[in-house]
Amino acid sequence: MSQQHMIAGHVGGEIQVRNIQVNGEDRKVASFSVAVNNRFNREAPPTWYRVSVWNGLAEVASKYLARGSYVICIGSRLTASAWTSSEGLPQATLELTGDTLDFSANKRNGEQSDSYDYAPPSTNADEIPF
Repeated sequence: MSQQHMIAGHVGGEIQVRNIQVNGEDRKVASFSVAVNNRFNREAPPTWYRVSVWNGLAEVASKYLARGSYVICIGSRLTASAWTSSEGLPQATLELTGDTLDFSANKRNGEQSDSYDYAPPSTNADEIPF
């Protein structure tokens, strides 16, 4: 059984959608940032995650999410990357490949909630171009 990671926070910018080739097939990917607040220390800065969702879920994200939207992302692939900036400062990023998006908390007045699952096609993680 694979490990699942869940983050809940607010989208921090515009949703970026692009088409890429993976193993000779066109795939759609949407990328966006999510700010997750520390629930025990509201004064602490948020932890930022970079989220990528593929194909059908990419279309859902681009249609229904916008800057400031509250979203819950569940995914099985979480990676951390570290590098040194051009100014010589250490930098890091957390990247989650999302399998499920839930933005039902954005609904008001008893409207139906929206939760979307997407089972990505089997792809060798080493072949993903980013």
